[in-house]
Amino acid sequence: MILPLLLVLVLHDGLARDATAATAAPRDVRMETLVESDLRDDQVESVRSRGDDPTCDRGGTTLQLNACAFEDLAKEETRMQRYLDLALEQAADSDIRSREYGEPTRQVELLTAAQTAWAAYAELRCEAREDQVQGGTIRTIVLVGCEIDATRQRTHEIWADHLTYPDSTPPMLPEPVLTVSEEQEGVAQQQQSADLALNTQYTATMNGLLPPARLLLRDAQRAWITFRDQQCRYESSGFRAESTCVARLTTERTRELRRLAQ
Repeated sequence: MILPLLLVLVLHDGLARDATAATAAPRDVRMETLVESDLRDDQVESVRSRGDDPTCDRGGTTLQLNACAFEDLAKEETRMQRYLDLALEQAADSDIRSREYGEPTRQVELLTAAQTAWAAYAELRCEAREDQVQGGTIRTIVLVGCEIDATRQRTHEIWADHLTYPDSTPPMLPEPVLTVSEEQEGVAQQQQSADLALNTQYTATMNGLLPPARLLLRDAQRAWITFRDQQCRYESSGFRAESTCVARLTTERTRELRRLAQ
């Protein structure tokens, strides 16, 4: 079975590159074109002469809002590629196993073709959305917003079709219900609440201890912080990344400190 395996792996690598190419775009060049298209010629020359690059500010100018939109799109594309890469791995494994049973499948080929077709469709759909507001200052936001929505939807399709199981087995990756920016905003709020609860409980527990025990708890807390940071770096290094790792471990530590205070 070595030769068929090598052939499938070579096919997977080639098709995976095709699928990657279908979702990739020269964002830096395109951003410059779209951002500058929202300015008059004299404004473009003014920005260029100062060497200004718009930075994301969700309460700022049109250029700054455009920059935020491109950052959000880049996050969506990165997540979609992560889901697609894992889906292609699973498809390649399925193709190999099916050949062993004499009923060959074409999962890698079909998934790659579907991704290429989706990229072409999404581009035309979003260009049509932009064309509806041609001449307006919001056309960049409309175009990129459409691409953000389309990319998240495609990520969900990949997840549902290739990364879930028909039984109660947990999916290989979390369901992409929200956009990446929405998820990150939620995680940040969770972390802020978890940090506040931990600090409050740590202070209360320390106040109930004698001085020698306080020193031990201080050292233990510092060791826990090191563990938390290392554990979350580990969890974020693979496909099963846990975006809420810090908040989760912080909440667990708060419970431990609460039990110590009882």
